[in-house]
Amino acid sequence: MPRHTVPSRWLDPARALLAICVWVVISCLAQLTQASDYESPATGVLMLQAGDGVPVPAPLLDTKVQVEVSGSIARVVIEQRFFNRNHMFTEGSWLFPLADKAAVRAMRIEIGDRVIDGRIAEREEARTRYAAAKEEGRISSLVEQQRPNLFSTRLANIPPAESVVVRLEYIETIDIDAGTARVRIPTTLTPRYFSSTATRDEQDAAVIGAPSVDRALLPAEAIPTVQLSASFRGAHIDELKSLHHTIVDSKAPGGGQGEINSLERSDRHVSFSKTSEPMDRDIVLTWALAGEGEPYAEVFTETVNGANYGLLVLAPQRVETVATQEGVRPPREIIFVIDTSGSMGGESIRQAKAGLQQGLTRLRPEDTFNVIEFNSTFSQLYAVSEPATTRNINQGLEFVSHLAADGGTEMAAALRSALDNVEDSERMRQIVFITDGAVGNEAELFGIIHKLLGSSRLFTVGIGSAPNAWFMRKAAEAGRGSFTYISTAEQVGESMERLFRKLESPVLTDINVETPDGVAVDLEPAKVPDLYAGEPLIVAIKSEQPVSLTLRGTLAGKPWTKTLSLDGATQHIGVSSVWARARIEALSRRIETGAPEAELKPAILDLALEHHLASRYTSFIAEEQTPVRALNEPLGEGKVANLLPAGSEVGVRPEIAVPQYAVHYPNTATSGELFMLIGLVGLLLGVVLIAFERRQSDRRQIIGTPS
Repeated sequence: MPRHTVPSRWLDPARALLAICVWVVISCLAQLTQASDYESPATGVLMLQAGDGVPVPAPLLDTKVQVEVSGSIARVVIEQRFFNRNHMFTEGSWLFPLADKAAVRAMRIEIGDRVIDGRIAEREEARTRYAAAKEEGRISSLVEQQRPNLFSTRLANIPPAESVVVRLEYIETIDIDAGTARVRIPTTLTPRYFSSTATRDEQDAAVIGAPSVDRALLPAEAIPTVQLSASFRGAHIDELKSLHHTIVDSKAPGGGQGEINSLERSDRHVSFSKTSEPMDRDIVLTWALAGEGEPYAEVFTETVNGANYGLLVLAPQRVETVATQEGVRPPREIIFVIDTSGSMGGESIRQAKAGLQQGLTRLRPEDTFNVIEFNSTFSQLYAVSEPATTRNINQGLEFVSHLAADGGTEMAAALRSALDNVEDSERMRQIVFITDGAVGNEAELFGIIHKLLGSSRLFTVGIGSAPNAWFMRKAAEAGRGSFTYISTAEQVGESMERLFRKLESPVLTDINVETPDGVAVDLEPAKVPDLYAGEPLIVAIKSEQPVSLTLRGTLAGKPWTKTLSLDGATQHIGVSSVWARARIEALSRRIETGAPEAELKPAILDLALEHHLASRYTSFIAEEQTPVRALNEPLGEGKVANLLPAGSEVGVRPEIAVPQYAVHYPNTATSGELFMLIGLVGLLLGVVLIAFERRQSDRRQIIGTPS
């Protein structure tokens, strides 16, 4: 065979290569054409797949948080700015968390210089009005409560390349524990898991389809950020600090950063040391209540529509050590329950294991214990609780050391196992439940606690940078225990030490609130629960006139009495909202534990409408009257993704479903344009190969060379 002869068998590979290259080019051109109606985002911009399958850029989001703390009440204003990056009108939506005790009482939208105040309406009416405004091309916003600490915002007809701001205001009481006060502003959420036993209502309400995205996969300009401005008016504060962010006290000499020590003044203002921070962890501000060890006591009042509202706060400065001598504390049975599901991956599981191991080492020989771990299924260290011998404790420590985070969050079976045990009248039974609370079937779990608690006490420990604090707190209240929050590895030792000291310390029990005869007084809670050492006593009141209340109970086996008066107390805006929110929560809890919803819904609805609060039956609706979008213009849609919590190792998990929208992360190293270039080069090579083969074939025919 002559040296320059091209075999005919090369013809098929050349034609195959040509066909492949043509297909690549056509595909790339088709994709570019399909996306031509939308803004072509830069490489790395988060894309969301809408219902028709066409990728669209998600609206950009940045947030401003303003906090005003006055005594035991925090007023928080959150401004969410949505910027439409499309060349078409867009509907944006976002699922976002709020503080677990938030009473959401005001909402408005701002478009340029125009301000539209939202109004509270029954949920279905608000949805109907929003749908009509959306269809008619008017800018409108709908804010709905999906859970008491989980809300959704929908914003219709955002004009191209314009911004719309949604402004929310809420009131909450601050947390106080052993002389330390705390306000927490969530900025993201751990994706919720739905148990197979969750009801259809729970699945619909949770809006689990909200996407989450790893911050590392986004360019800096696409990362949702938050700014903070916090002021403290008349609060007795000391050692003010932020658990997750570096802060600056603008009134401090020199503008010091990080932890801010006592400055001997009551008015303080802090902000982030940076202009903004990524929304991948809660904002947690803590401070010590200044004083000489005396109990912290405050009374606030507010008069609204002729009714008197009050808030009583009584908190010890430190954990009491009365009657903790040997022999006073009865023997205990402690059941440790630890969440090892996939959402606990990363820093959360490390914190949880460290806390549990610390608890095991504090057990005494007269105690018994067991360890239960759960994910998609559950297992336990022993069939029944065993004595806390050195050998058994070492077995427990070994068991915990091998735990790893994986699988779903089937919490119900583990909770039943922990609660459904034979009562031991000789032992105080305590359950320590360690989890991030990333579940959607909260109502089912509350029902299990209500049914099976018996004489047990349930203590919840919230783990991670963005736990479901509402579920954790309410589970502890239903379990007559307390809620402990751990957000960083550095807090594990101190927080768990404080928790176990509570478990070992005497409680304030048999608390009664005495009211004057002949005066109608509504209290929340109606019956004050037992209090463990270091916990505050908080009572919200509605009465016909200012009254004095006498609180009586038993502390360490001795009578305890305290009298607080509303007459002459400090007036404070928002006290009525605190009472109404607490009453709505109490009525909702009755529904969750089996009371007929039809009987309680009217009372909840009336309270929410009267006090202008978002609830399970009411939503905020704001709408502009003049259309901005012509009826024949298309309306795109895009969900804003939450950042995965810092330290989380939640990946793409089958149990965390995204039923309507899918998050797409562009390959930052390879673009569509590069693929098309590769295709064009391949196409050129294919043409050259075919031309070369034909030329050689012609030469063979001329000189008679056999093929």
